[in-house]
Amino acid sequence: MASVDEQNARRGFTVQTLRNKARRYGATVEGGVVGKHASYNIDAPQGKVWAASSTHALAVYWRTDEPAYRNDSIVDALERMEEGLADCDDPDCDICCEAHTDE
Repeated sequence: MASVDEQNARRGFTVQTLRNKARRYGATVEGGVVGKHASYNIDAPQGKVWAASSTHALAVYWRTDEPAYRNDSIVDALERMEEGLADCDDPDCDICCEAHTDE
């Protein structure tokens, strides 16, 4: 029986996997590849933070010459997204202060 890590590596998770999952939360994925390094942010919608980290963005990065690292990084991000979103309750938040002043 293959381990979970082996199963995930065979699945071949991609940036599109992240985009599809992010879209379900109304989030966006920004970033790209420079040299052998891929770096992406999954930005929560206006006025929200990711419950897993209480931050507006989840960072995802890996070396492009190591497919297993890509899969591990994407699986980690997918798991963190699964924890959902929460309201940003910081009244002085520089990122979403407009959402607080519109209320």
